[in-house]
This record gives sequence, C-alpha cells and structure tokens, in this order.
Amino acid sequence: AGQPVIVLGMGEAAEAKRRLVERAGGDVCDDMQDGIDRGARLAFIAHADPAACRADALRLRRPSLFVPGWRYATSN
Repeated sequence: AGQPVIVLGMGEAAEAKRRLVERAGGDVCDDMQDGIDRGARLAFIAHADPAACRADALRLRRPSLFVPGWRYATSN
C-alpha cells in the first residue's frame, strides 16, 4: 500500500486506472518523471492516441518498471 504507480492519459480509461490504483491503496503519479523519481514499479498508459501510448511506453522502458500490455517495438 502507498506505492507510487504512474497513470498517464486523460479520459474514461485513464480515470478507471486511477480509481483502480487508488482502491488498491496505491499512490497515483500523473507525471512520468515524478513517478520514476519516487520509485514507481508499475505504469498504466491510457492515451486516446495510440502513437502517444507507444511513445510513452518507449520512454518508460526500463528493467524496474512494468507497463502492462505494451511491447517495446522500435518500428510501427
């Protein structure tokens, strides 16, 4: 409980992820760098634009951070 979790995006999908994290006792970080600095180990990306999702997934690529549902492809 109280662990930082990065949640990026706007709209219904992002709000649902925020509520999920909060109900689980996590601390939502809406800013990528803030979440990284605070030691987040989990990130949800819920932008409406798939290209923005892909870009943020690539920015978050690191061994200590899990981003469910994203493959880190460099093409497409």
